Amino acid sequence: MELGEHNIRVNAIAPGAIDGDRIQRVFKGRADATGQSLDEVKRIAMANQSLKYLVDPADIAALAVFLASDAAKSISGQVLPIDGDYQRN
Repeated sequence: MELGEHNIRVNAIAPGAIDGDRIQRVFKGRADATGQSLDEVKRIAMANQSLKYLVDPADIAALAVFLASDAAKSISGQVLPIDGDYQRN
């Protein structure tokens, strides 16, 4: 509220699991620790998402660029998840 009068927009990007080496190491560690296959670990990780893939870092960058653009001039005070529609139970 206090920054709107200065035409400053504030939003937060809330990414989910990001595709890359780190998450692949996490999946491998879980598989090793539980004795499950890597595919099973990945299936379980995606079970609570409607979109069954990890977040592409380029998609996060694209969202940031959009939010900084004039196309998003009326968006402020929002938390925007970019997480494949992760549904927490």
